[in-house]
Amino acid sequence: MLTGNLDCKNLKKLMLNYINFELSKKDMERVSQHLRNCPSCMEKYSKMQKRKRELKSKFKAIEKTIHMENQISSYIDFELCEEERFLLEGTILINKEYKETLMSYEEINRILNRAKREVARHYTCTLTEKILNKIKEKRAIKPLLFFQPLFRVHGELK
Repeated sequence: MLTGNLDCKNLKKLMLNYINFELSKKDMERVSQHLRNCPSCMEKYSKMQKRKRELKSKFKAIEKTIHMENQISSYIDFELCEEERFLLEGTILINKEYKETLMSYEEINRILNRAKREVARHYTCTLTEKILNKIKEKRAIKPLLFFQPLFRVHGELK
């Protein structure tokens, strides 16, 4: 609890608590009184209030975006019930931001699928090449190894 009149130095320490309504009623009144009588502190207070409103607005926008992205992700992954899906489809039709986000998700999905197919094709080609190369190497380096069991059976190899 504060005692006596506030000076600017003490007010500076309490400003954030004042803005967030975290002081007692009596202390809130003292800070308020100082702000009414001190233009310098009032200017600082006004700037802090403005900044708080800006941050609050940005946080709301971020929360809204996260909510929208979670809904669209659930929609794409078929995690919504029929009613939720219907409502979200309506929102996508009328809300440009939802529509653009869904389109970007679909574009990312197309890119990932294309990359996955390309990797699978490359892996298959590479694997086939490796197998063929190993067969060629074995034929070129040790051609008789394939036929040794036959030679042994017929007694031609010693």
